[in-house]
Amino acid sequence: MTPASAQEVLEEAARREGVRGAVESYGESWVLRGHVDGRGCDIGLGRQLLWVAVDTDWDLPERAFVLWSPAGSYERTRMLHEDGPWAETGDAAFDAIFLVGGEEGAACVDRLTKIGRKALCDAAWVRPGLSWLDLAPPRRRRHVSASPPLQPGRGRRGKTVNGPYVATCVAAALAVARGVERR
Repeated sequence: MTPASAQEVLEEAARREGVRGAVESYGESWVLRGHVDGRGCDIGLGRQLLWVAVDTDWDLPERAFVLWSPAGSYERTRMLHEDGPWAETGDAAFDAIFLVGGEEGAACVDRLTKIGRKALCDAAWVRPGLSWLDLAPPRRRRHVSASPPLQPGRGRRGKTVNGPYVATCVAAALAVARGVERR
């Protein structure tokens, strides 16, 4: 993907989802930093990575996070053996896809409602997570992060990333942010 086409993809996705902001280049990556529905929204596209970060007002504990890490994946096996502690929600469908961790993981589980867990599960295809984003100057943002597959529908006829696909990924991350905020 050329730099011009990466910028066009991000601008089209932003238009489709109502994200207001500007695209900047960072080496071989392009990032649209903006706002949608009164919340910060960053969309990044590089040669081998697509990511979305959408701010949330959800009451995420300071030392807790939710990771996309499906059962049977290498990442989950490694995380379970190397990191922790991990807290389970008791929701089998959610616990099979996500890990809740950090020193305040149990408090995070207590605050994560059924609606919030469903929102995360419904958007599992974009590989969402909940965490704190550290920014400079020192300030922090609670956000939903997503790192969807760069080439959706891989196979004999793998699709390339385009504006509508990126817009759909942004919409999924927004749905998670709204879902976890609901009580």
